[in-house]
Amino acid sequence: MSHNNVLIEKDTLAAGIERDIEVSSRKCYQCGKCTAGCPVAEEMDLPPSMVMRLLQTETIENDEKILRSYSIWLCLTCEMCLGRCPMEIDIPSVMDYLRQKSLKQNLQNPKARNI
Repeated sequence: MSHNNVLIEKDTLAAGIERDIEVSSRKCYQCGKCTAGCPVAEEMDLPPSMVMRLLQTETIENDEKILRSYSIWLCLTCEMCLGRCPMEIDIPSVMDYLRQKSLKQNLQNPKARNI
């Protein structure tokens, strides 16, 4: 039985973000302006540009790495990254979505429990 023309939707974080909040991680071309402008990037284990890159891989391992990261909890949603992004990717909304997913799957970083 052939499935050549069947599109199988991946249940990845990137797919959920695109479906639920209409933000595409694929638009990111890794210029690094989000990370360069982020006031808490130095404290993050995964800076914003790395979160976007990991989302682009659409692998279960990287999705879990993101959900377990400290970075998603440190994000201040100050929108500096959004203001600097040439592709106008709404990273603060992505971070909020990731925090919700992390809580729902009980994957939050132990250090983040104090935030």
